[in-house]
Amino acid sequence: VDQIVAMACTTVDESDKETNQVLFANAEGEIIPKASITHDVEATVFDWHPVERVLAIGWADGMVSCWTIDVRIRPTSSFSNSSQHTSTISVLKWNPMGKRLVTGDQKGTVCVWAVDSRGSLNPIRQYKRKGEISTLIFCLMPIRLPSEALGQKGAAGSAVVNKAEPSSVKVSYSPSFFFGTDKGSIIYADDLGHCTDVQQLNSPIDVMMFFEEKSRLIIITRAFLLNQYHVAEDGKVS
Repeated sequence: VDQIVAMACTTVDESDKETNQVLFANAEGEIIPKASITHDVEATVFDWHPVERVLAIGWADGMVSCWTIDVRIRPTSSFSNSSQHTSTISVLKWNPMGKRLVTGDQKGTVCVWAVDSRGSLNPIRQYKRKGEISTLIFCLMPIRLPSEALGQKGAAGSAVVNKAEPSSVKVSYSPSFFFGTDKGSIIYADDLGHCTDVQQLNSPIDVMMFFEEKSRLIIITRAFLLNQYHVAEDGKVS
């Protein structure tokens, strides 16, 4: 598959009229002609779907939109919504399976979207915290199922599916996620309605990373403080 780069730009004509666009470039850095998305305000965040050729875009007016990119690199709108956010979208990320999209804005609203059979997005959860949502990361953990599902015993009467090993059991789930704010808050959440404050730091949270092999959450603040946390299967952090 050809590599495509999406970029936001604002152009100003001779009459000082601004045009906000999302342009696409190939692997050589050449702008692809006749392949652009125009909106009244600038695009602030992007994320490519992990499986499909779909680009999710967050905009400065709070709109969230998805665009399907065909083989000729022609974007076609497949979804747009401006009712869940009332301020600039600051974070936007697909989950690893591409079945959920999580968005956050500058007023502290986080929205979890589910993808339906038509490829459209439906809001299923919304959380609110003080300050701007500054970063977000999904945490992939081992999946626990009833022991009868696999016929093998696990801790506390459960069976563990190792995500690195193939399994005939079909599991529909979305991993939980952490998000941070410019007020220094670290929050754990999922798509089932759970949202818990984990810790309060004295500096905005700028970077979140998750080390799957060790179940470690890595935090870097704007004051260059690096914190490392162990994440248990129930989301508890130590």
